[in-house]
Amino acid sequence: MLRNLTTAWQASAQVDTDLARWAADTMARHCHHNSRSDAGLRASFVPEGQATVGKHAFARLWNPVARGYGLTTYQPSQL
Repeated sequence: MLRNLTTAWQASAQVDTDLARWAADTMARHCHHNSRSDAGLRASFVPEGQATVGKHAFARLWNPVARGYGLTTYQPSQL
C-alpha cells in the first residue's frame, strides 16, 4: 500500500514539474497552436498515468482497512 502511494506521489510531482516546464515554454512562445506538442507536456503523460494507477491501487487497498477501523477513506482524486 505504501509503495503504491509513494509511487503515485512521486509520479504526481514529476507531472507537476513537466507541466510547469510546458507552461513556461508556452508563455515564452506566447501560447501558439503547437503548444500541445511541447516536450514538457508530452513528458507529463507517462507519469500522469503512473500516478493515477498508484492512487487507485492505494485507495482500493486502504479504504476497506480504513472502514474497518473507522479511519478516513479517500477517493483517488484526493490523493
